[in-house]
Amino acid sequence: MRAVLIPAVLSLLTCIALPPTAAAQDMVRGEAVIELGRNFGTGGNFKRAEMSLGTELGFGAGVQMDLGIGKYEQITSTSPSGSLHLYYAVDEDLAVGVFATAEDRRPGSSYYAGIEAAYATGDIALEGHFAYRDDLDVATDGVRYGLDAGFHPDAWRGFGLSAGAVAETGMTTGRKNFGYVGAEFMFRNGVRTGLMVGRTDNHDTVASAAVSFEFGQGARFGRRDSRGLFPAY
Repeated sequence: MRAVLIPAVLSLLTCIALPPTAAAQDMVRGEAVIELGRNFGTGGNFKRAEMSLGTELGFGAGVQMDLGIGKYEQITSTSPSGSLHLYYAVDEDLAVGVFATAEDRRPGSSYYAGIEAAYATGDIALEGHFAYRDDLDVATDGVRYGLDAGFHPDAWRGFGLSAGAVAETGMTTGRKNFGYVGAEFMFRNGVRTGLMVGRTDNHDTVASAAVSFEFGQGARFGRRDSRGLFPAY
């Protein structure tokens, strides 16, 4: 597991240390993220590394790809995932689209197909998604839906707040939910650091620390994989 995860983390650190050129930033937008945390109810740790790359092709059409790898320590094996977003940017603030996600949770693999929307202007950012899930190894399916919000006023000089919630139905154990609040600081060079505290429907408290690097205008859409949406569940 470490032989797989450590190279992925080092690759993301390289992306953070070597930002793209100004010309590339005009064409490519995205984000690299590393997150470490703990579930204080189960005593399990988790880690996640993810990269999002996207571009807008003209006439408002855009594409984004996410690649990630994560691990719930002592519970499951390393889990790779990938997402493809196809979207239409109504304007600089609003984008709507469809996405597909595949993930190998080991044991178990699932596909998701859904719709999404993201709105960001001035101090406020909102994002929502709804998806159908098809499980490949068991006779179950379900839906996943979530909402994220951010508040980053210019007067706070880089500080911001975030909150969100996600739910999923049709699991072998029934339904699962997760809600969180967070605080973050954005440096002028695009590096963002953040802390998150959340709660699962099992009444477990989860906390994590993350560092990310945004280039271009940042990723249009956020995480869609289970390790990102349900950290240390």
